[in-house]
Amino acid sequence: MRYVKTCPRCGYLNDEEADVCAQDGEFLGMIPAVPAPDRPSEKVLPPLENETVSASAQPEQGDRSVAASPDSVPAADPVLYLDCEGSGQCHAVRPGWTVGQSHASSSAEAQLSGIPGVQYVHRRHCRFEYEDGLWYLCPLPQADYTNPTTINGRPVAPGERAAVRHGDRIVMAVVRLTVRMLQP
Repeated sequence: MRYVKTCPRCGYLNDEEADVCAQDGEFLGMIPAVPAPDRPSEKVLPPLENETVSASAQPEQGDRSVAASPDSVPAADPVLYLDCEGSGQCHAVRPGWTVGQSHASSSAEAQLSGIPGVQYVHRRHCRFEYEDGLWYLCPLPQADYTNPTTINGRPVAPGERAAVRHGDRIVMAVVRLTVRMLQP
């Protein structure tokens, strides 16, 4: 039996060992491999060069069409992933997005919920920026900023901008996150 990973963005069926979607470059390292459909019209591309296998998460359903070749893959927008320690959650973050506590009044693009201590994270806690190939974390000023943000144990003040790299440990209030990035 053959296994595939379904891209959560475009629904493309990738080889089970792929960490990046051959169709749109979406990160697949956290997507579980599932049995391939029996439909003969669908093709699965082999993994791209230098890929590794990662842990799994739940995929979303989508269109299951495929591309003709990996050469037609468009350049992917930069994406940073925040792996929430102990919860099994992984949140994709794009340039300019804010991260904060999930709440009806939160306007954060990446909303954290179901994590111990998340009630201490501000609803718009910090923003992630991408410039010249580097990611930056910017804690947002709050009227009552009492729940700090740290990168590898170093406090980052509201309004300050600090670079983040793959593997960095971010703490928002008491919620621990690990930065994950795909290298081009």
